[in-house]
Amino acid sequence: MAKFYPKFKSEMKFYVLITKPELQDETWIFVIYQRKDFGQDISISAPSEPFKVFSPEEIQKYFEESNLIEWDKAYHFTTLDRDISRPFYELSVNVKGNATLVIPDYFYYLDRETAATLPQESISTTFAEDVEVKSIGSKDGVQFIKKTWKHAAPDSDDYLENMLTRNECRGVYVNDNIVSGLVLNGTGFLAMLHTLPEFRRQGFGKRCMRDLIGSLGKSGFVPCCTVDIKNHRSQAFQIAVGLKKSHIVDYILYCPETFE
Repeated sequence: MAKFYPKFKSEMKFYVLITKPELQDETWIFVIYQRKDFGQDISISAPSEPFKVFSPEEIQKYFEESNLIEWDKAYHFTTLDRDISRPFYELSVNVKGNATLVIPDYFYYLDRETAATLPQESISTTFAEDVEVKSIGSKDGVQFIKKTWKHAAPDSDDYLENMLTRNECRGVYVNDNIVSGLVLNGTGFLAMLHTLPEFRRQGFGKRCMRDLIGSLGKSGFVPCCTVDIKNHRSQAFQIAVGLKKSHIVDYILYCPETFE
């Protein structure tokens, strides 16, 4: 996460919860990415023994009394490990009174060394003469993702353009038209992969994934993504690409407009 900070200084803020001035193994790190479409995107790095120093009640009290989170506006906690998600869910529901949604996902990743040497996926010869794999342009990329990403909102343009211009991304173009695309979101996850229906089963999606995974590994990043635990097709795809399934994480979301 810290490696992405230089790219998003105006949108991303880091906070720590510590008992001493210097960072320690018991330090909690909170990262808040401010978005126009879905409000505050909150990521948390907790110690290996999260409640050894701070109890769940103390963590809840800290967030309840601080002004880090705008509880009356949209927010979402991203990829929280199961052992720390409950205090934040209970705070959102029982203390703040917000109708809150929890979405469990599987976490997938690949170590940097393996990612750097991942074999590239071949593409179908059906379109071989007209195919180009490259970074996605912001203009055509924003429009492509807004049409294909199921969570796209009217205010997502700014967020998507930031992803395409500041992070690595990959697209497959046929006759200079994007037909498959993949981006890194604001917190560094592989996301928003989509291939147009008429161009599927050509290896385009795998090519995007493996090309970007390889580039991330060579740059010292750990490629990772999450998949809904009920999306068995996508889970099989991640394994086929070369990623490894790790554990279950939770997304905790509140969107006031949804419940008005």
